[in-house]
Amino acid sequence: LSQIPVVSLALGSVAGQGAARVAGSHYSVMVKDISQLFIAGPPVVAKIGQNFSKNELGGSGIHTRNGVVDDEVPSEQAAFEAARRYG
Repeated sequence: LSQIPVVSLALGSVAGQGAARVAGSHYSVMVKDISQLFIAGPPVVAKIGQNFSKNELGGSGIHTRNGVVDDEVPSEQAAFEAARRYG
């Protein structure tokens, strides 16, 4: 991490260690309405009585506002283009 920039693309639901990698990257991208990022998904959260959709729990709209990811794009193709521009 100190010598080579790390870019992560969340192209779908990402949980656990994968979510940590996205959050810890130098530049991260999520696809609007397709990508979600969370430690535990809706079935786990439902066990404590909270019912959320994937996007309500960890969608790109949440994580681009709270600073977990850097960029939100409209498509997978746009995610790859953003990664190329960063590099």
